[in-house]
Amino acid sequence: MSIDYRTESTDSLYSLRLGPEAAEVRAEPVTGHLLAVLRNAIYLESDDGRIICIVDGEIDGPLTLRVADLTPLRSVLASRPGGTFKATREALYIPGAVPLLWADTPRWLPQLPQEVGPASERLRAAQTLARLIEDVGRLEGCAPFIAQLIGAWRAMPLQQKVPSDALSSRIVRCLHEARDAIQRADYEESAHALVALIGLGPGLTPSGDDLVAGVIASLVWQARLGCVPGELASGIVEAIRAVAPTRTNRISTRLLWYACEGILYRPAMELGVALLSGNVDAIASPAAILFSIGNTTGIDLAAGLVIGALMGIESDTIAYTGKGRFIITDK
Repeated sequence: MSIDYRTESTDSLYSLRLGPEAAEVRAEPVTGHLLAVLRNAIYLESDDGRIICIVDGEIDGPLTLRVADLTPLRSVLASRPGGTFKATREALYIPGAVPLLWADTPRWLPQLPQEVGPASERLRAAQTLARLIEDVGRLEGCAPFIAQLIGAWRAMPLQQKVPSDALSSRIVRCLHEARDAIQRADYEESAHALVALIGLGPGLTPSGDDLVAGVIASLVWQARLGCVPGELASGIVEAIRAVAPTRTNRISTRLLWYACEGILYRPAMELGVALLSGNVDAIASPAAILFSIGNTTGIDLAAGLVIGALMGIESDTIAYTGKGRFIITDK
């Protein structure tokens, strides 16, 4: 039975900006279904597997379609689970809702990092972000054991407490394995260790997924700029794209796909620029915005960015002493 997407209302809802996924859907009109209606987002999935996240606010991301106010659309769709949609180049049509016009909506164009600062300055920037993550005080996600995560990456601090819960311990163990493999230039094994994190943890995007997204995006940026071996980044990208569809949910799989292109939420991209250039003064503002995304998503992404930045720093040994403090021990 065909669905009538016409509406008797003369009202329309205007979109403000399209992320890369929504821009692709606009360019290649499709149909699909309503995937989820959450408190702060509406997810649509096209028949060919692409996902649009309708949100309000000012944060752009790989899947976002930003509107001025999500409330009217959410109030209509919350009672229509399993609904459908149709996308044309002019608008997004959902039965029962007003058309969401997007023909003239600008695209968000992610800006990848373009420069690399001295190792000592990048280290200070990573220190600053690690301290901010610790100071958040969240009891979930990667924040409670950021010291152990970073300690896993370099021959690190003395007297570190080992996480007592199974999830945290497993994440730290996987990073130990990835570190050891990279030191041996065994890039296949390092990829295997990192993708083992995918799907770990609760939530719409599990902590393991967000951590991996931050790490791989940072590696992709640095591989482009010659900071890390290209085969390291490409091997992990290949492994993530092979494993994610079988290990995590479809929304997180799409976000990981974009992370492999070096595309994250806008404040995470801005943090990447600051970390790789070593601009300490540019860390706090985007970090605060990133931390506001999800319950733990933004913080876990930031933790991944710190780890990815450390992987590219030229020192062979970095000591982490807690509260965001690092020591370069070979210079």
